[in-house]
Amino acid sequence: MSRELPLWNEDETDILPKFQLSFGHIVCDAQLNQTLVSYLCDELELGKLTYFGEFKPETLPAHVSNGFRTLGTVDCAHVLIVNFVHHCVVFGPHMFFFNNTAWISWNKRVGGLMAIVGRQDVSDCTYLVFRSGKRLLSASVKEKNIQILEDPNVEVYFQRDILYRTSDEEVEATQDIVSLLRTDVEISQENGEIHIRERFSDKAVLPDHLKHFVFRRE
Repeated sequence: MSRELPLWNEDETDILPKFQLSFGHIVCDAQLNQTLVSYLCDELELGKLTYFGEFKPETLPAHVSNGFRTLGTVDCAHVLIVNFVHHCVVFGPHMFFFNNTAWISWNKRVGGLMAIVGRQDVSDCTYLVFRSGKRLLSASVKEKNIQILEDPNVEVYFQRDILYRTSDEEVEATQDIVSLLRTDVEISQENGEIHIRERFSDKAVLPDHLKHFVFRRE
């Protein structure tokens, strides 16, 4: 483990097994549908779909040495989509989050708001927020508190005169972003079992809301 990169191995070539499952995911204000999944397959080059249905945690690849589950290997990719009324959360293999280009391209095609959620250390995570492929702002969450790191709601003054003020539409957009982030979901492995919970309420995600996709990578 590197002091500068606490989630990575000593060679800084891969994420440590115990952090791979929860290294990154997506929150977006779109519902699960065939088009969304089709675009996802195209942008991430997922390969051939071999399974679609209820979540089967026992099928997730496990590291031989320690039993930690992961969502991807060189041979397969597991994608979990939590589908709610107005948004969905997408979990995929950790290596898909080493570079965000494919996710941004996917958001450009799907449209709407998307937050790329990434773990920076053992306990905290950050959000990179986009709308239709355009970067809006970033945020972080610590102890269930969301902090906007790049706040677009600003006023610019010159000699007490306002030169610029954020429009009502932009203020409302920031509120929409915070509302989306508060719908985030987290995944963890505890005592060998996989748990998927709403991040800010700790409620377990109902099985009916969770879909499991498995792809064979070629």
